[in-house]
Amino acid sequence: MPAPLILLPPSEGKADGGDGPGWADADQSFPGLADQRREVIRALVEAMGLPAEARSKLLGVGAARAEEAMAAAEEAARAAAEQAARVESAKAKAA
Repeated sequence: MPAPLILLPPSEGKADGGDGPGWADADQSFPGLADQRREVIRALVEAMGLPAEARSKLLGVGAARAEEAMAAAEEAARAAAEQAARVESAKAKAA
């Protein structure tokens, strides 16, 4: 399962969009909450392994939106993996 991409909308809109930076430990305002954040991520990864109906209920969205979110998360994970591979390749070439 790819690393989760957690998108928190500013309201109940749950609409497409967003171009800000991804989540990272170092970017958090309250670093003391890092363990709790990781716990939430672990729970979310586990929950995303549930059947589609359960994921929809958990996320508070219809099945179609939940599937769109899963597809977007998978695409984001692929893009992140490709970027990481490019960075590693560049490092190897520079060494």
